[in-house]
Amino acid sequence: MDERTRIGANVRSARLRRGLSLDVVAGLAGRSKSWLSKVERGLLPLERRSDLAALADALQVSVVDLTGQPYLPGPVSTASVRALRQAMLDVPPRAAARPAEALAADVDRLTQQRQAWRLEDAARTATGTLTGIRAAQAVGDGEHRDVLRLLVWCCYETANLVRDLGYPDLGIVAARMLLDTAEELDDPAALGVAAFARTHSLAAVPASAFSAAVQVGTAAADRLAVADGAEALAAVGSLHLATGFALAAARRGEEAKDRLAEAERVAARVSAPTDVARHLAFGPANVAMHRLSVAVELGEPDAGTAAAAAVRPEDIPYPARRASYWSDLGRAYAQQRRDAEAVAALRRAEQIAPQRVRLHPLVREAVADMVDRAHRAAVGRELRGLAYRMGVPH
Repeated sequence: MDERTRIGANVRSARLRRGLSLDVVAGLAGRSKSWLSKVERGLLPLERRSDLAALADALQVSVVDLTGQPYLPGPVSTASVRALRQAMLDVPPRAAARPAEALAADVDRLTQQRQAWRLEDAARTATGTLTGIRAAQAVGDGEHRDVLRLLVWCCYETANLVRDLGYPDLGIVAARMLLDTAEELDDPAALGVAAFARTHSLAAVPASAFSAAVQVGTAAADRLAVADGAEALAAVGSLHLATGFALAAARRGEEAKDRLAEAERVAARVSAPTDVARHLAFGPANVAMHRLSVAVELGEPDAGTAAAAAVRPEDIPYPARRASYWSDLGRAYAQQRRDAEAVAALRRAEQIAPQRVRLHPLVREAVADMVDRAHRAAVGRELRGLAYRMGVPH
């Protein structure tokens, strides 16, 4: 890859194409001219989604135009992405309908593949499972509500998958399908899951959507607060986490921390495992992980490393979530300029889920910044190897 791997180079290219000055773009993004100049020259990393989204809004481009996503060559073939897109948008043939029991096994396999970061396998499974479930939904036999519940989780996993691959537009489509299904099912917990997915999907697009994400998450949590049952409770807690992250991305730090505190109170009440908690990985460990993520987003790395100390990685149920923990901890160390510890943490993430590290634009930015800082001395072997495997200039 060339120097445009750095987000700042893409920002500069977009600004010049628009014919805009540093002053204008910096003002629109709520930052100083000197800050933007350093970002464009690669002297400062873009460490926060809020800054990335604000620049995308100022330049009237999408976030992925600045990050360069989806990265090529990607972990999933273009043919698989095209087939998955078609499965999401086309009317499936009724002949593709299968029994709910077989479809349930497919959904479980999709969850395991995505959480293990086997993305090509997950994309193929999602394609076939979406087609089969939607065909069974159209047939509308006696298993109809069971089929709708399966479609809820299939859409949820698909929304996360395509967003991880760098297709936020498809993430919004999948979240919309999930909401339509939850409304047909008319189940409080399913509606909460739909709102959770929509909140995360909105938080992955430009800054103008952060407020919408907060509104969606807040309204759904308020509605579910009066619902009964462990499933609804786990959905409420997950909504508090998603809304807290959206608040952090909107630069509303104190409100974000309040929302995480509320999620922690809910987690203390979720004693028995539920389907919602399993799929959303909701529980005390996930709350602590979100404290780390929010601190990194807010540019408070000391708070982030303190939050990380409260997490036992072995308590995190899925490999992808454990990789996220180590990635966020590595970013926190990088913000503190504790580069050796940052590289060690990112290597832990890479060992668990290599593509999770490679496909995260802010992790790539942190690695590129550490490489730049190290160029005055010899770039360390571990850092050079990490940068090489990510396709970052080193």
